[in-house]
Amino acid sequence: MLFYIHYMLMTSGLSGTSVLLAVFFKTYSDASQGEIGVLLMTFPFVCLIIKPLFCSMADRRQAHKRYLIIGLIVELVGYAPFAIIPFFPQLYQEHPRLSWYILVVACHVGNGGLGVAWSLGDCLAVNMSQKNGTPFGRMRLMGTVSWGVVSKASRIIVTEYHLG
Repeated sequence: MLFYIHYMLMTSGLSGTSVLLAVFFKTYSDASQGEIGVLLMTFPFVCLIIKPLFCSMADRRQAHKRYLIIGLIVELVGYAPFAIIPFFPQLYQEHPRLSWYILVVACHVGNGGLGVAWSLGDCLAVNMSQKNGTPFGRMRLMGTVSWGVVSKASRIIVTEYHLG
């Protein structure tokens, strides 16, 4: 049950935010479309470096749960500026370039934590599914369903309130 909730919350959160990242960057910084595109393009490369590093440390120490929690905390801290910056209009209006740099660093830190949490969450979910006989695909299906539901809700909210 724990991993059903894990996949529902993780993918529903990604669904509502990842689609609207470019809109957020245009609103709260002076980034060009090219800069935003380059930033979004670097995410897989950050995960390519961070995930093996931290997942191998978790394997070596047999501390998958601890590293999963660390990854989730790093993700939370990394993405915190996205929740904080809108409350400081003076920052993003007077210093839009500083706002952009803060968001770039936040994205990479948060995305690194997300990659570690996603990989270790899969590892723990596969182990749990083997122990109790629950199909792993059923756990991941909850993530797919929540992605679809939240994406639809986000579209309705954005179009209803003219946010996009």
